[in-house]
Amino acid sequence: MPANYARIWKEQLRLKEVAYEDFVTEFSNISNAYFLEKIDGQLGALVFKDERAYLISVNDIRIDNVPVLDEYRSVLLQNNISSAIIVGEVAAVRSGQILPFNKTESIVKTSYKPENAPLVHHFPFDIILVNGKKVKSFDTTLTLLDRFFTGRTGRIHIPRWAQGGIKEFRSLWKGIQDKIGVDGIVVRWRGKAIKVKPAYTADLAVIGAGNIYMPAWDKKWISYLKAAWVDKDGAFLFSTNIGSGYTHEVRKDLFKEVSKKKISESRGDLFLKPDKVIEVKYDRANIRQTMAYEYKNGKYHELGVRLSATLVIPRFLRFRDDKKPDSYDCRPEQVPNFPERR
Repeated sequence: MPANYARIWKEQLRLKEVAYEDFVTEFSNISNAYFLEKIDGQLGALVFKDERAYLISVNDIRIDNVPVLDEYRSVLLQNNISSAIIVGEVAAVRSGQILPFNKTESIVKTSYKPENAPLVHHFPFDIILVNGKKVKSFDTTLTLLDRFFTGRTGRIHIPRWAQGGIKEFRSLWKGIQDKIGVDGIVVRWRGKAIKVKPAYTADLAVIGAGNIYMPAWDKKWISYLKAAWVDKDGAFLFSTNIGSGYTHEVRKDLFKEVSKKKISESRGDLFLKPDKVIEVKYDRANIRQTMAYEYKNGKYHELGVRLSATLVIPRFLRFRDDKKPDSYDCRPEQVPNFPERR
């Protein structure tokens, strides 16, 4: 199987997420940094070799035969590029407007349909290889992106970016507020990569739902989803019950799903096969010990307590079908100041 360059890039860069207010406080003296608007799409790598091109997402979805790939072939060949790996966000665009994430996800999954293929766009922001040689600096990446794509119209778009200190960061931040399809800023500085969002968000694995003794259950609604981080050995570290942010319709749909797919029950909570990832918004986190579970042969087994992080005022944002309930996408290090695991 060919290497998944999008996933390799993501794992190597290890983006750390910081809320806006914390960033401007902690990095008030930042200088000579690069700030790029963060497109709310699916991370994907453009792979070009032997005059053929395709996009590959972190969850191994391969996209072929869409117009944006023809544009990449044309541009790269014109610049005497025989091979390249370019990382960016895959997003759906209609009438010049980036579509919300859920619509992007649906269109990307069905990009083979003639009506959807032209809507697939790519927003490149990093280059891994050119003509077999590794691009060694982010400054070189920006120079190449500018050389290849600036001044063109089509389905390849360089995200807006700025260089400097906190003044330049604030200026770019002001420009992305309420902009559909943009959910923050990525900061590249002294080897660090930081994702700044208006509030903290994290991706967690769903391991269960509750609670059959609460009034919502009588209405055939779920009360909350049980969310967990995933440790390096695959163990699930319980984090938090996520009880708000759902529409009534989502609560009803989840009730039906949970009722059919439950694998065990404990104190009114139902446990589920860990095959879903949710994105959660929260105010702050407390690093503490919680129960860890092993999922094996269709059952959960308690492993005792381990270091984890519980979330304060967590709110459900959306399901992330483009992510996996594994030790990278659902790692506890998404929480600022969580100690790096060895």
